[in-house]
Amino acid sequence: MNEASLQGLGRPADQQGRGHHRKGVKATKTCPSDTDTANPQAGSAPGRGLCAVGLMLLVTGCTLDDANFSQYPGFDAYLSAFPPADEPASERERHLLKAFRPRFYVAADETGPISFYDDYIAEGRLYDAAGELVATDVDRALLNEYRDDPQALFVHEPVSEGGTPVVAARASTSVLRLPGMEAPEAAVFLHYHLVFRHSGIAAGITGWQRAALDLIGDADDWHQLDHYAAVTLALVPEPGVAVDKAGPEELIPFAATMQQHNYMRAYALVGGTVGGDHPGRMVMDANHRIAVDVAEASHALFPHARERRRHRAVRFLDADSAQYLVSGHSRPLISGDDVTDPAREVDYALQFLPPSDAFYTFQGWLGERRRLPGRDSPPGALYNTLPPLQPERVQMSVFFWFEGAADYPRDLAGLELHTWRPPREESLAPFQHRLVRALPCRDDWTLPCARDL
Repeated sequence: MNEASLQGLGRPADQQGRGHHRKGVKATKTCPSDTDTANPQAGSAPGRGLCAVGLMLLVTGCTLDDANFSQYPGFDAYLSAFPPADEPASERERHLLKAFRPRFYVAADETGPISFYDDYIAEGRLYDAAGELVATDVDRALLNEYRDDPQALFVHEPVSEGGTPVVAARASTSVLRLPGMEAPEAAVFLHYHLVFRHSGIAAGITGWQRAALDLIGDADDWHQLDHYAAVTLALVPEPGVAVDKAGPEELIPFAATMQQHNYMRAYALVGGTVGGDHPGRMVMDANHRIAVDVAEASHALFPHARERRRHRAVRFLDADSAQYLVSGHSRPLISGDDVTDPAREVDYALQFLPPSDAFYTFQGWLGERRRLPGRDSPPGALYNTLPPLQPERVQMSVFFWFEGAADYPRDLAGLELHTWRPPREESLAPFQHRLVRALPCRDDWTLPCARDL
C-alpha cells in the first residue's frame, strides 16, 4: 500500500503539521500512485498479451511531478488546524491501547511485521534535499531532524531478519456526531500501525499478470516500507462516565476502520456470537478485542477467518470501483484479489511514539525512489488519506460499506472532495445512516441504532 490518489479515496489519519509544506507544488497526479492490484479478467492469448501491455502502460505512464504526497493541497490548512502533539500516549491511554490491542494473523511465509526504528531505519542511508549522504547509521533522533524536509530521502538496506515485531500505537479523542444522537459526544480513537519492509501486489493475480508486472518491477516488493497497515478502533464511554476518565471496563468499542490498499473499510463491532445477520458487522471476543488477518504481499487488513480466503480488491475507491466491491459486478480493468491465509498470530510489542514523531509526520520519502512512477516509497504514516477524509468520524462513516450496499457507489459519487475541506454534513448523512443501521441496539451506551432513525 502507498499513497492515496487525488482521483479516488485513500487512507486515514488526523494530525501533524508543524513542518512547512512547499507552496505551489503542482498536484496533478494523473493516474493512481501504485498498482497494488491487477486485473484478473482473462481472455484469449492475444487478449491477454494486449492486457499485459496495457497493464504496463498504466503503471509506467503515471506522472507525479516529483511531488511527495505530503505536499498535496489541503494538508497545510488541515494540519495547521490540528497540529500533532509532542507527547506520547499518557499512562491512561497506554492502558487503553494495551487492553484493546487487536490480534493480528499472518501467512506462514510472512517475514513481518518488524520494528520501524530497530529493524527498518537502523538499516539504511539518509540523504538530504541536495542528494548528499547524511548518514549510514540512522536513528530516531537523526530522522526527526529531517522530518519536515519534503525532499529528504531514506533508503532501506536490509541486513537482518528483524527482531520483535513492534506496532506503533497512539490514542486521540474527537467529537462524535451521528444521526439519532440527542447531542454530540466525545469518543476515543485507538490507532495501531503495523510495519513491513515493503509492500507488494495483491497475491490473488494470475500467473501471466505476475509475469507482466515482474517485467517492470518486483510484484512482491513493489515499493519499500508499508506502515499504512493500520487499524483504528472507535469507543464510547458508558452513560454518565466522562470520556477522559474512562478505563477499559467503562469504554465500549463500536467501530473499527482498517486499511485496504489506497482506501479503508469500516466495520460495526458487536460482542459475543452476534453479528452474522449483518454483512457490515465484525465480532469481538469476550475481552472486546478484534482479530485481524493481514493479506499476503499487500498487507491489506480483513476480519479474521480460520480458513484461506480471497477478497475483492481495487487500487482506488470511487463510485465505479465501489460498485464492484459491493456487488461483484462491473469489474474494473485494474483489479484483483487479496488473499488471507492466517497461519500464525503475531506476538508484538506496542511502541508509544508522539504523534509529531517522524514515523507519522516525515514529509520526505521513507524508502527508495524507484525509476517507475508509482513505486516511490511513502512519507510518514499520517499521510494515508486525502485531507478532507482525515477526521476519524469521517473515515468510519465514508468507508463503511459491505456486500449488498447498493446505494453506496451513488453516495460516494456525491462527496465533494475537490474543495479540500471535510465533506458537508448533508453529504455525510447517507454514510452515517448506513453505519447507524448496522450498530447493535444496546442499553449500556448512548449511541443510536436502526430503531432511532
